[in-house]
Amino acid sequence: MKINNSRSMTLSDHDHYTEERIRNWDKVAKNLGNLGTVRNYYHSRLQDLYKLNIPPEAKVLELGCGGGDLLASLKPSIGVGVVFSGEMLELARSRYPDLVFYQQDAQQLGLVEMFDFIILSDLSNDVEDVQKVFEVVKAHSDSDTRIILNFYSHIWSGPLSLAQSLDWATPTLLQNWLDLSDVRGLMDLAGLEPIRNTKEVLWPIKTPVIDSLFNRYLVRLWPFKYLALTNLMVARVKPENTQVDEGLSVSIICAARNEEGHIEEIIERTPELGRYTELIFVEGNSTDDTYNKIEKEIANNPERNLSLYKQPGKGKGDAVR
Repeated sequence: MKINNSRSMTLSDHDHYTEERIRNWDKVAKNLGNLGTVRNYYHSRLQDLYKLNIPPEAKVLELGCGGGDLLASLKPSIGVGVVFSGEMLELARSRYPDLVFYQQDAQQLGLVEMFDFIILSDLSNDVEDVQKVFEVVKAHSDSDTRIILNFYSHIWSGPLSLAQSLDWATPTLLQNWLDLSDVRGLMDLAGLEPIRNTKEVLWPIKTPVIDSLFNRYLVRLWPFKYLALTNLMVARVKPENTQVDEGLSVSIICAARNEEGHIEEIIERTPELGRYTELIFVEGNSTDDTYNKIEKEIANNPERNLSLYKQPGKGKGDAVR
C-alpha cells in the first residue's frame, strides 16, 4: 500500500502537497462540465448506492464534496460539504445554494456539529494522512452516526490512468491505493469499526442492459466481484465497552529507516496493551542517526519492553520477516 504519512514530512513538503492538490482540483472544477461519460456514469451509480444507505432528510456531512452533486442527490435536511479547492467551493455554492459548503482541509476540520451520516467518496485515495481524516470523522460522530466511504480498488489503477488520459475520468495526482485490510487497520487506530462492505461498479460505462447486468448482479458473484472498480464500506464509532483481553501480550514491529526525528513520538504513542507490549525496532541502514537515537530512547525508557535489531537486507518486508 502507498500511504503518505504527514508525520514524516517537513513543513515545506506539507505545503507543497497542499498547494499541488488545490491547484489540481481548481483545474478540475473549471473543466467539470467537459469530463466524459465514464465519469458521469460512475458518479451516477455512486449516487444510487449512497441513496440505498442514506434516507432523505438526514443530517449529512460530506468530506471532499467536489461540486456537491452527491450530497445534493441525498436530499438531506441539513447538508454540509467540505472541499479543499476554492474553485470547487464556488461551483458547489452556485449549484446548490440550499446546502452549506466550507473550504477546509478534511484533516483539520473546524466544525462542532454531530451528523447522522458522514460520507467520504473517493477521498481516502487523495488525502495526505488517511488516519487523521478518520480521527476527524470520529470527532463528528456519535454512537448512531454511520460513516460511509468508497475507495478505488488497486486492480483498476491501470484502466483508471488510461481513462484519465482520455479525459473520460477526473484527473488525479499520486494516489493512496488502499485495500480493505489497510482501511480496516487505519479505522481501528482511529477508533472506528467497519460493519459491512461490498464490491461495486464492475462496468463503468453507460451501456443499455449490460451496465445493469454487471453492476447489480454479476458484481455480487465470484469471481467477478474481485474485478470491481470500487469498495463501499459502512462503519461506525467503536462501542466504548470493547475490552482488551488482559491475558494476552502484544508484539509490535516497527521497521525504521531515516526516522531519527520520530522515534521518541513512536514510543510515546504506542500504548500498553494486554498483559504486556513489546515494541521491536528493526533499523534499516539509515543515512541519518536513527540507530543511535533508538538506542538512546531505549535507555531513556527502561520501564518499556523495547528492543532493537539491525536489518541485514532491504525493504519493509525483509525487516518484518
